[in-house]
Amino acid sequence: MRMLAGQCGDKRLQKVMEKAAEQVDSGSTVASALEQYSERFPLTFIETIRAGEQSGTLDRSFDRLHKYYDKAYKTTEKIRSALMYPMFVVAVAVVVLIIVMAKVIPTLANVFADLGGNLPLMTRMMIGFSDFFEKWWLVMLGVLFLIWAGLKLFGRTKEGKIWKAKAALTVPLVGVINQMSSAAQFANTMSVLLAAGITLDQAVETTARVMDNALFQEEVHSMKGGIEQGRSLTECLQNRPYFPQTMIDMCSIGEETGELEENLENVADYYSNEADYRSQRLLTMLEPALLVMLSFFAGFIVISIYLPIFTMYDLM
Repeated sequence: MRMLAGQCGDKRLQKVMEKAAEQVDSGSTVASALEQYSERFPLTFIETIRAGEQSGTLDRSFDRLHKYYDKAYKTTEKIRSALMYPMFVVAVAVVVLIIVMAKVIPTLANVFADLGGNLPLMTRMMIGFSDFFEKWWLVMLGVLFLIWAGLKLFGRTKEGKIWKAKAALTVPLVGVINQMSSAAQFANTMSVLLAAGITLDQAVETTARVMDNALFQEEVHSMKGGIEQGRSLTECLQNRPYFPQTMIDMCSIGEETGELEENLENVADYYSNEADYRSQRLLTMLEPALLVMLSFFAGFIVISIYLPIFTMYDLM
């Protein structure tokens, strides 16, 4: 741990590792030492290490955690890199719109006012938009901020978290991807915890606390009571609409054959790959759709600018 602290480029994490190393040197377990810095280490990480220490398989726990976080990081980076181009295009379009509204359109309007001509309809519409934004942009910005702040505050409440989670799972196109990602997170976390030696009820409780989607978090947390009563994981997963049937079937086979963690790992790989594939396909569809929309948008601006220029020659 001292060697890792010396190699760490993050100074805050370096201090945490040094302090944790001192506590381990004083007789503390690794999990207990790291648990004091839970803001730096995820719950799954700490609980898996604790299970590895209790079962004497700490090296295997670290190996599983390495694969778990490496897979999650690669998936996140793939989606982030795929979103870079659309975000860049939208940002450029917004900048161009601001420049046209603030500089080009007012200049054309002044020239035509001096020449005494009538502007084309499309150009008058552009000028109307320009004048509207010039007069009301502060009010619009304030309204958008109030809406954002209200949604932020509502999202912190239990009802708001559930509403946001349900919307994320039901929105067209993206909802299916979010369901698959949440199913993969559930299966992957359960597989890591069970393979580390944690009991099924403890694994469910820990998994519920680390789920990103609040609705999945609530669903998983409600399973603990059934498992403590002696029900199987498959029985607890039944009749839960957001858990894929394939995953439930694989859990059933895993419990019957005694290979639940291996089956959960396979399920996690399947849904991670499927979510990644669907995300890539959606982004592939998004790029041409975005370009078509921007083409219409740019065409409207260009025609609005060039029509009065052509008319200007008749007035001069």
